[in-house]
Amino acid sequence: MAAFTIRVQLEGRPPESSYETLHSKMSALGFYRLATSEEGKVVELPHAMYYGMSTFDAPSVRTMVVNVAQQIQQDIRVFVAQTSAWASHGGVQL
Repeated sequence: MAAFTIRVQLEGRPPESSYETLHSKMSALGFYRLATSEEGKVVELPHAMYYGMSTFDAPSVRTMVVNVAQQIQQDIRVFVAQTSAWASHGGVQL
């Protein structure tokens, strides 16, 4: 399985409920707004950014995410990166 970092932007000024729905749908795909390091550090990711594991490749993950996000609204931006390591600064550490 590979780790992925994903950013989804709902264009315009969507209501907060749209992002709440997005968070729920992304969780159902196995992508969360929290990331845990190898040392056990848990951080909350920036707005509409997700991290998780998948057996699929980046283009397939992108397609899944686009399909989910377009159930909420059509005008979106999606970025998917396969992640081998990460580090963070700032934000909420849990």
